[in-house]
Amino acid sequence: MSMNSNALVERVLSTPTTQRNIKLAERYIRAAEAVQKAQGKTLNLEKKVALATTLANTKMICEATNSSNIPSKTYFMDMLTAVVPNLIAPDIVSTQALESKAGMISYLRFTYGTDKGATAAGTMFNNSLYTGRSDQNYSSRVVAEETITDGAQLDFKPVLPGTITITGQLSGNDVTLTDDGTGKLLNPADGSQAGTINYANGQVDVTGLTDGMVTYEYNNEQVPDLKVPEINMSLAQIPIFAKSRKLAAYWGFDAAYDLRQQYGTEILDVMSAQAAGEIAHEIDTEIVSKLVAGASAGPELTWSKIPPHGVSVVDHYDSFWVRLTEGAKIIFAATQRVQPNFIVCGTNVSAVIECMRNFDGTGATDAVGPHFFGTLGGRYKCYVVPLLDPDVFVLGYKGTNFLETGFVYAPYMPVLSTDILMPADFRGQQGYATSYGTKMINGKMYLRGRITG
Repeated sequence: MSMNSNALVERVLSTPTTQRNIKLAERYIRAAEAVQKAQGKTLNLEKKVALATTLANTKMICEATNSSNIPSKTYFMDMLTAVVPNLIAPDIVSTQALESKAGMISYLRFTYGTDKGATAAGTMFNNSLYTGRSDQNYSSRVVAEETITDGAQLDFKPVLPGTITITGQLSGNDVTLTDDGTGKLLNPADGSQAGTINYANGQVDVTGLTDGMVTYEYNNEQVPDLKVPEINMSLAQIPIFAKSRKLAAYWGFDAAYDLRQQYGTEILDVMSAQAAGEIAHEIDTEIVSKLVAGASAGPELTWSKIPPHGVSVVDHYDSFWVRLTEGAKIIFAATQRVQPNFIVCGTNVSAVIECMRNFDGTGATDAVGPHFFGTLGGRYKCYVVPLLDPDVFVLGYKGTNFLETGFVYAPYMPVLSTDILMPADFRGQQGYATSYGTKMINGKMYLRGRITG
């Protein structure tokens, strides 16, 4: 997609509602930006809108359920700020926050606006749901495979002499007719004249012609009355529904007291960090699992990590790049538009990647759960997911904006906790919940692979 689509994205994301949400969440966005900067990342407009929208949703829920508990509201906001930007999901799929539990997700839809040859007006040639082959002649002077009958006028004129080829049937026989540059339509088989063409108005006269198909060229420089093929762009939407995840945390009164006295740590901080981390881990793993299951660019890509005789392990591991390149071409052939720019993989695959000479790792040794671990060949951002099948990987594409992707993550209520309860049995408890939707919209942007041996 072009810079125009990026400009459209900014307009879509810069509505009065989103701008208001961003302004109200300014403090939390600054905190999230600081966290991202420390990790060498940036909080782009897409992430800011998602964070601001979900913060606004959470604020409304807090006001409806905890109207008197102001400190807990602030705590919810802080927890949300910490969790949302650190998901890997926004880096590999589109993030479109929902303002209600049942919402709509958007995608760009490009269609041909004019009938031209075999291409009909309204035909989609690009969007997230369908990426197909463009009509290579659509913007040129060539009109290919336009249907024609005796006495009809061609759609585009004036017709350029000497460019006409008509196929069809005359008297039950297959024929191919061409023009001689003077207005006569001739049968090359015997040189006989079968009809005429008026170059100025496109009138074709071939008595008895059936099943006619014509290819020709027209003067696309003549003005006025120039007919120019059109393309149309629209922002289409499909429905999506948020579903919930819930966790309940329990602890003993004595444990909470000991933790505070001996280590100066509040049990709420520990439990919330664990709950939020678990939820984030599960969200990322669910999304990646759906990418694996829904990848449909082609058959599973395989590579054996057992080196051939006489080849070193390091040299052999570098050959994995060849298979990845082949996989990239499979995705390009399936979409006719994109090539992959990220890899999500299990632990055995990440071990192979980290041994490749063209791998640039982050050097991080304290990462927990799904995380970014480096860049391969200056092309693929690499993410490892511990709960994924260790031998499985997915090649995929994520564009520069939220409309350029084949999968959507739609958070509605990312993280929310209940009040703390401490009944007479001294058993503390607190609940945590999240709500979001997911949608595969184009599986051809993803290719599943597996290492063997």
